[in-house]
Formats: sequence, C-alpha cells, structure tokens
Amino acid sequence: MGFINANADSYDIENYDVNAAVQKDGSVWLTQKIKYDFDGSFHGVYYNQDIKGIGGVSDVSVETIEDGNVEKIPLSDEKTNNTFSQMKSTNQLKLKVYHSVEDKEVTFVYRYLLHGVIKNYKDTAELNWKIIGNQWDVALNNVKINIELPQKNITRLQAWTHGDLSGKTTVSKKQGTVEISLKRNPANTFVESHIVFPVNVTALNQNTSEQNALKSIQRKERALALEANEKRKREEHNKVFFKGIMFILMISVIALWFLWSYMNPGNKSEKKRPIVHSYEIPEPSSEVTQVIYKNKKPDTNAFSAFILELAANHQIEVKELGEKKKDFNIILKDSTLIRDYSIFKEMFNTVGDGTQFTLSELKKFGKKGIEGKALFTAYSLWQKKVVKAANKTRYKDNQNISLRKKALAWLMAVTVVAGGTLFLFANNFLMCGLLVILYIVFLFSCIHYYRSHSLYSEKGQELKYQIMCFRKMLDDIGNFDMKKVGDLVLWEQILPYAVSLGLASKVIAALRINFDATELSTMGVYYPLLIGGNWNFNDALTTSLGSAITNYNSSASGGSGGFSGGSSGGFGGGSGGGAF
Repeated sequence: MGFINANADSYDIENYDVNAAVQKDGSVWLTQKIKYDFDGSFHGVYYNQDIKGIGGVSDVSVETIEDGNVEKIPLSDEKTNNTFSQMKSTNQLKLKVYHSVEDKEVTFVYRYLLHGVIKNYKDTAELNWKIIGNQWDVALNNVKINIELPQKNITRLQAWTHGDLSGKTTVSKKQGTVEISLKRNPANTFVESHIVFPVNVTALNQNTSEQNALKSIQRKERALALEANEKRKREEHNKVFFKGIMFILMISVIALWFLWSYMNPGNKSEKKRPIVHSYEIPEPSSEVTQVIYKNKKPDTNAFSAFILELAANHQIEVKELGEKKKDFNIILKDSTLIRDYSIFKEMFNTVGDGTQFTLSELKKFGKKGIEGKALFTAYSLWQKKVVKAANKTRYKDNQNISLRKKALAWLMAVTVVAGGTLFLFANNFLMCGLLVILYIVFLFSCIHYYRSHSLYSEKGQELKYQIMCFRKMLDDIGNFDMKKVGDLVLWEQILPYAVSLGLASKVIAALRINFDATELSTMGVYYPLLIGGNWNFNDALTTSLGSAITNYNSSASGGSGGFSGGSSGGFGGGSGGGAF
C-alpha cells in the first residue's frame, strides 16, 4: 500500500519514467514522469533531488498531466494551488508542487539540468549515478529509465546496474543508449547506473582527471557481478529446495489425510429413506422438535409455540386488545413460570407490571439500554434451556461431530499447503496441473467424508426422519381431507408444531377450508389466537419479540552486466519523493 498520511489517505506510484540525456559537456538533461494514483484527498507532491558530488542543478520546470491535459506549473513562493516551490542547497534540490487532488491519477513531470554528472578520466568517461534514490517510502511500479549518450555507434560502451536483482539492463552501442526496466522497485531501494564510454563522447566536459580508471571500474564491477550471480544461484537453489519441500509436504499431508480417514471410520450415515406423510406427532415438545430438525438454537417461532402451549395449559392467558390495534395482552396465571424462566421474569416484572404485559410494550423494550440487555440475556438463557432439553434426547453423534470438525481442520491445512505449493510452481504448467488434480481428489474425499458422517446419532436420525415426514404432511396439508386424518382434537395438538416448524399459515388456511367456524371454535385458546380473531397471535408475538431482541443486539455490536547488488558509489542516493 502507498504512503499513509494523517487522514489515512493513500497513494501508489503506477509508472516511473526517466529520460536522462547526456550532453557533450558532461551535464544531463533529466526528465522524470511520475504517475500517482491517489486514493483520498491530497494537497500536492514533493521530490528531493540529491546533488551531492556533482556541479549543481538549474533550469527547473514542472508540469502536470491530468485527464489528458498538460499544464505547466509556475514557480512561486506563495504556496498556492498549481504552483511549485524550490529550495536549493549544496547537497539537495527540494521541489514541492501544490496541486490539490482527490481520488484521481495525475502524472507529475520534472525537468532540470544536472551539471558535472560525467567524469572524464584519462582512459574512459564515467557516469555513476543512483538515478532512483532510497528515499521513496512506497514501491515504484513499472520503472523505465532511458540514458541517452550524445553520440551513436559507440564501440566501447559498458553499463552495470545496481539495485533489486529482478531488473533488466539493455545496452545499445549502435544507438548509444542504456535502458533499465523493473516491474516493481521496492520502497527505500535505490537503482544505480554505472556506465563507461570513450572520452570523446563528452569531449567538452570540464570535470576531468589525469588518472586511468577503466580497469579499476571493470574489476570492481566484475566482483559485484560475481557476487550478484552467486546470490542469484543461492536464491534459485533455495527456491528449488523449498519447492521440493512444499511438494513433498503436500503429497505427505494428502497421504496422511487418507490414512487418518481410514483409521477414523466413525459412524456412517444410513441411506436416506424417502420422505412420506406422517400424522404421528413428534414425541419432544414443539420447541425441542424445532431444535432437532434444524440443529440450531430455537427461534421466535419456537418461542411462540412455547407460549401457545402454556396458554393451552392455562399457565398464562392471552387476550386480543381491540379490533383496530394489532396488540395482545399476556396475563400471568402460574407464578412458577417466573421462578423457572428468567425470560418471563423480565417480561412480566420489567416489561409489564408484574402480572401482565402487552406485545407493543415488549416491542419497544429492546431499545432500552441495560434493561434491553437483560431481556436479550434472558431470551438467550431460554434458548440454551431448550437446546439442553434437545441434547437430552441424545439426537447428536458426538463422535461424528468431533470427526467432522477434524475433517474441516484437514481441509484448511491442506488448502493452505496446496495454495503455497501452487504459488511456487506458478510458472510450471505441468506441475500446476498435477497439483490441482491431487487437490481435487483430496477435496472430493474430504467432502464425502464430511457428508457421510452425520452429526445425528442413530436415534437422532430416526427422530429427524419422523419430524421430516411429519413436516412434509403439514407442508402438503392442502392436498388431502383433514377430517379423514383425525378430528379437531388431533389438529389442536398439531398446531404448536406447525407454528414451530414455520407452517402455521398453511395449516390454519387448511383448517378453515376443512372445518366450519362452529367446529373450529371448540379448539380452545388456538381458535381466538390463531384462527378466529382479528389478528394472528403468532405473527404479532414473533414480530414484537424479534424486534425487541434485534433492537438491543444491533445497538450493542566485467562486460556490460545486468542488475547486481551492492553499490558502485554513485551520487543521488538521497533522492526520493512522496505526497502530502
């Protein structure tokens, strides 16, 4: 990521183009085009040119290229937008461009003349220059540096580049040019060019020495090149070694997976039986039935079924409040409920007045701070109590659950190893194909193992099968005559399960079709609350309770060489830039 300023804005350098035109007198016209990609708001950019050890700098100009438009930026000390300032010292030229920008790409172009860059020795001319200094705090992408000598057809032209070893150097004696390119230059990493050529190429140069330097330069560069090549060999050897280790590791972990899965057969799931209609009411309560069916905590539908069963047992009383207001009053009849369930303690004593509360009061209650938290906590405790009751049926296969978790751990481990191995072999098509095939074989094996090990015990599978058949009957209830199945006493017992399993509306609609109002009125509390009243109690309760707990939960959450390491001691190491 790019440089981060105080406002957490960032930028990247997308392109870094440099053209250095060497003159006959040993000076260099330097043109730098730096393309910024800004993410956020910035006031401008800066660039510091290191000039220590050369003859200074002059003729500075700045341009911007934005949306295809080129704009010349004037020099000014006012620090106003679209101006630039400069500060010169013996060792450095500091440029600051004031150009406000937000979420955009802008190219900044710097041009100036560097004096005394070339040194003419008795037997050779030399350019030794860190064209990119080590003061960039971001990586530079797509770096291209072109150095043009003032003469073509130079028979004795040699160039070496120092910096990141991934770069490339191209020398053209015919054109008299040296081209340097890198896809990415890491932050705080210099790129140094060291070039030698005949003295007559820069015949007007006044920066001279009577010493011979060519052999010494070639000897030094040969040593640096050998060192760089050795480093490359070591890196390549390490890479090959690491590739081998990763490949063996991947083969090993996959082999170990098959060994582990063979030695841990667990309890295989029985073959799935066809789901048929069942009119047998599940043995567990309606809320526990939902937990077994979904293998999740009970939801507000399960709580609604629980309330309806309490109303049918006369432990609470539910009354509809008027025809215009969709509200119900819930009245406590059995005080042991407060003792046994903290959810009822909160509902009756905190939401209500100790003996009763309304659903509208419950709906608003979740918005309260500490009190809302207490309601949410009490509801969570009720959920845990129901889950505990479901667990007592022993519907879960704890051995299989443990094995399924371990299978997922195997999946994650092998995926990490496979990803790392594929990355290392990215350039080897055949190896990548082999690795992908191996991973796919493992993946299918892992998925099959996971699916074939049901989290339901033998008893749990039978319980779930009965519930699924019972639920299918409820889901298809409009396709058969309910009176032939059983009388209203049976359907009265079934209704809480229909609520808990999310099929209450279908069952109620079928009851209205198959039985008349007189018959339905005999269904005790279920008739006024679900069938014959102005409002459906189940819908009202789930909405109010869901809103109450959600409100709180939401508010809480030697010849010319390529790149080599080291440095040949060129000037310019302190150059760099950024944005502000």
